[in-house]
Amino acid sequence: MTIANLLTSVNHKPTLEMVRVGDVRIDPSYQRKLRDSHRDKIIAAFDWNLFFAIGVSRRTDGSLWVFDGQHRVEAVIAIYGTDELIPAIIVEGMTPEDEAFQFYAMQTTRYTVSAVDRFHAQLSRNEAVALHIQSIVEECGFRIGNDATGYRALSAIGIVEELYERGGDGRLLRDVLMLAAEIWGYREHIPGVVLRELAKVYVAANSTKSKRFDRQRLVNAVRILPPNGWRRRASEQRKAIHALMADEFNHRLPEPSRIKFKTWVPIYEPARGAA
Repeated sequence: MTIANLLTSVNHKPTLEMVRVGDVRIDPSYQRKLRDSHRDKIIAAFDWNLFFAIGVSRRTDGSLWVFDGQHRVEAVIAIYGTDELIPAIIVEGMTPEDEAFQFYAMQTTRYTVSAVDRFHAQLSRNEAVALHIQSIVEECGFRIGNDATGYRALSAIGIVEELYERGGDGRLLRDVLMLAAEIWGYREHIPGVVLRELAKVYVAANSTKSKRFDRQRLVNAVRILPPNGWRRRASEQRKAIHALMADEFNHRLPEPSRIKFKTWVPIYEPARGAA
């Protein structure tokens, strides 16, 4: 069955109605198993301004069956009880088979908002953290973007945010981006995983027993390969990228000056300087 055939067979224009949430039923024959974590996430951030109408089938016996929005239904019941009214787009005359197809069609054609799109939405709302991250990224010569081939574009916003949160009001993010630019310039696209692994090396280098770590040595050690070259080497040798970078840095160094890894801790101490 195609969507066009479904609409032809139903032959009713949907209506928008307020329905009692306790009257909405879930058909387990086609619905996914309820995920408590997803429901709890909706509950924790619940906002009526962000609550969009659920998709509901009104069968010939008058019963209401949700084909889009079961987690929102369960969240409202948990917060407000079964008598709360919620908006629903009602389609008349659907069979359980029609509902199953509609459920499948909506799940497979729905556009998922990317992390970069979400970040840009936060910017448009003038959220302080997003604005600060953007200023750091641009200060270092990069930009947040979905273009994976753009040399200055950072698409792994989740890792960028992680580095921002891990220390120093964005100091770790700024230091690692500046280090990456010094190593590779702006000629290479830097995958998020490589950026995070470089951060691990940088934090560990600042934790060595020697009073000052050799920044130029670190630049030279990592510069021997482009970002994706480190990924390939890690795959070939089945070893973590940060460990491979450290091996290059540690070559022929005395013990006190070697990079050693402890726990990837969130507390970040600013650089002590370069030799």
